[in-house]
Parts: sequence; structure tokens; C-alpha cells
Amino acid sequence: MFPGQIPAITTPLLSLVFIALLAYSITTHKIFDAQYLFRITAYFLTLGAITTTLSLLLYESLQGTAPVLLIFSIVAASAIAVNRLIGTKLDKLFFNRPELSAARESVHKVARTALSEDRLKAELAATIGGWTETTVSVLSPEEGPSDGSALQSLGLDDPVFQALQELRWVTPERLQRERTSTSRALLQSYLETHHLGALVISTKEETPLVLAIGLRLSRRPFTYPEVQHLLEFASLSQLALTKVRLVEQAMHADRLVTVGVLGASLAHEIRNPLYAIKAFADLLADHYDRPEFRDQFRTMVGAEIVRIDELLSQLMRMASPRKPVLVIQHLHTVVEQSLDLVGHKIRSQGIVLQTDFQATQDELATDSAYTRQVLFNLCLNAIQVLVDRPDPRWIRIATRDVPEGLELSVSDNGPGIPEAIRGRLFQRFQSMSARGLGLGLSISREIMVSLGGSLDADAFKPGQGAVFRAVFPRPASMTASNPPAMVNYSASTRPLSA
Repeated sequence: MFPGQIPAITTPLLSLVFIALLAYSITTHKIFDAQYLFRITAYFLTLGAITTTLSLLLYESLQGTAPVLLIFSIVAASAIAVNRLIGTKLDKLFFNRPELSAARESVHKVARTALSEDRLKAELAATIGGWTETTVSVLSPEEGPSDGSALQSLGLDDPVFQALQELRWVTPERLQRERTSTSRALLQSYLETHHLGALVISTKEETPLVLAIGLRLSRRPFTYPEVQHLLEFASLSQLALTKVRLVEQAMHADRLVTVGVLGASLAHEIRNPLYAIKAFADLLADHYDRPEFRDQFRTMVGAEIVRIDELLSQLMRMASPRKPVLVIQHLHTVVEQSLDLVGHKIRSQGIVLQTDFQATQDELATDSAYTRQVLFNLCLNAIQVLVDRPDPRWIRIATRDVPEGLELSVSDNGPGIPEAIRGRLFQRFQSMSARGLGLGLSISREIMVSLGGSLDADAFKPGQGAVFRAVFPRPASMTASNPPAMVNYSASTRPLSA
């Protein structure tokens, strides 16, 4: 561009100075293993050779046909494009790490499926620990004092946390190579006290997250590329933690709404046994001398009190926040217990409730409270779309065996789900009824994913209502043994009383 004005030796001298400064800055606090250095050297040599050759060929072909600045711009743009295209392929060739890809995929899966903070942290620690070959602790520092005696007590006001926030990541080797300061001395002492090989932090979201990685048995230090991957894992983990906390709050709010709806409808269900108890109590004075009456009174009162207690206990369990726990149990039993709560709400609207249990084996590993929440949400949605429609109206709850496991479906004879809104049906705050909040379906799908299953809706068919299908995975050892059952509940009958 400037022939004869700048000495030709300037370019290589500037390159040497740049490389020297880069090498010094890297080796003062970053560690690279020999294999990585060989890989990255081969990567840049190959990329440089390809880019330089193509640039020279392009320059020679354009020389003399256009101004120098235009040729330089074309060559530079072409070099950048080739660098990006070839660089991506070379990166996969030289830095293909199957174990890293597997760890990254596992972290993404944990982030998608975990519904509780404790489970999320435990699974993230196990996944990242398997990749680093050492113990890992996932910490979410909170407001409040910290004595620094344990990893879990790290607080936002802790000087160690503030020093780490400034550096983003530390290893014992980095702290030994860099200039000593008060904050670095605190971090060095923290690493030695807790036998840690690395600390990385992610502060992109409101809730910061720290990964505390223990020393390896081999004492091999963490290299800078590994630290970069740990920073990536910390960022993913922080996003997952933020999502889990939001989901927990939304699920609790959804449960409270459900409890409010069901609680109002259960007033009549609880009043009936109270009336029976009062009637027997009024007759007690006149018939106390009859042993058979006393036996009948004791049996009836005990049974009705147990029923009231069970209904109230189910409501309380629905309202209280809890962690999901997978237990081997019968899905049909969970559904029947759920209908004790939601059945009266359905019948009070004059809607016929049908059950069609065709699954030959209903035993699976699930969380009954979360399964009930899914069933309640689907039933309440069906009630909302049917409440203003003319008779006949019905809601059918069915089970069947499917290749993926056990399917629980809730269908109705309402207007169905138009294709125009089906694509956003499971998004939050999307409701087909003015009475709904639009949270039930999105939360129900998240619950099913966390249980290892799925939730979807059938495509719209003219003249047919909505059909939602929740599929639960089933243990491979289960065998078919239960016969199917078919029950039809009218609006005036008590569900599951036969």
C-alpha cells in the first residue's frame, strides 16, 4: 500500500514483538498442556498456510486490474471468509473431544429436565465432576454473613467471593504466577483450605453461580482450555438455576390457584359427611343403649373423618412447596385419588366424567403430587372450555399401553384446539379461556419432561374436542397383569364410589 515509505523489515519485527508479548501474557498465569500446544500450533500453521496461499493467488490474479486499496480490501475480505469457513472445519479436526461433547450434552439435558434446585445442583456436580475426574460443588452465594468455614457458606459479601468476581477464575498455578495482592492471598488460602484445584464464577444473571472443583488425584493442574470449558459449564449452570427457580415459583403459584378452585368445590364434598355425623350424633341419645347402633356410629364416624382428613391432606400437599421424589406406584391409584378432589368440580358443572383404564400394567416410577398437578391442570382446562357449552358434555380420562411406556390421556367434547394456536399452546400465559392464567399447560409439560416423559395435544379434527396425552416412561421389568376397567360417572353420581 505504501511502497518505498515503510521499511520491509517492519512487518516481521512487529509480528515478533506481538508474538513475544502474547507469549509472555499467556505463560504468566495460564497453563497449557503439551498436547494442546501441538494441536493449536498445527491448527494455526494449517490455517495460515491455506489462507496465505489463497490470498497470494487472489492478489496475483487481480494485480494491475484495479487500485491497490480495492485489491487489498478484496483480498482481506476473502481471507476472512476463508478463515471462518476453513477454521470451523479445522477446529473440529484438531479439537474434537468426545468426552467434552458428552459432558456438554449432559449439562444441557440436566438444565432441561431438573425441576428442583437441589436436584439440579447434584446432577450438575455429578456431570461436571465426571468430566473433570474430581469432585465438584455447585454454589449459589446468597446474601448474608459467611464464616468461610464451609463451601456452602460462601456469601455475596464474602471477600473471597468479591475477589473471585474480579478475576472470574482462579487456579493455584495462576495465583502463584501472578503478582501477589491481598485478594489473591485470600483466594490462595481458600483454595488450600478446601483442597480445590479451580474456582470459576458466572455472574451474567441476577443469581451468581460458582463451580468449586477439587484437586485431582493425579495432582494434574487445570489447563487454560479446561478452565474455558468450566466457564462455559458455569454459565449454562447459572441459566439452568435461574430457570429452575422461576419454574418452582410458577409451579407453586399454579398449585395455589388449583387449590383455590378445588377447595371451593370441595365444600359440598366435605359437608356431606359432616351432615351424616351430625345426624348420628342427634340420634345418639335415643339409641345409645343399642350395641349395633354404637358400632355403626363408631364405624361411620371413623370412616367419614378419615375421608375428610384425606381430602384436606391432599389439598395441603398440593399447596405446599416440595421437591419431586420418584417412587414406584400405581398410576390408576393416583388417578382415582385425584378424582376425589377434581370429580366434584366436574359434576357440579353438570359434566359427565368417564374413565377408561386400558393399561394392562399401571406400575411406574413417578411423583404422585406432580402427576396429580398435571391431571388437575388438564381437567380444569377441559372444564373451562365446556362450562358454557350445551349438553351433552363429557370429560374422559383414559390410560393405555404405548411403546414409550404408559399413556394418560384427558379428552373432552369441546370445540377442540384450533391449529392457529396449537404452535404456542404450551407457552406461558397462553390460554384459550378468559378464566385461565395460561400457566397450567406450560408447567404440566415441564413436569412431564422432568419425570422423563412427554405431554402433547392431538391435531385439530373438525367435530372433535381436545385430546391431551401425557406419556410416562415405564421400568423395563414391568409385565402386564392388570385387567382394563371402564366406568361412566354421571353428573349426579359420586366418582369412584362403586
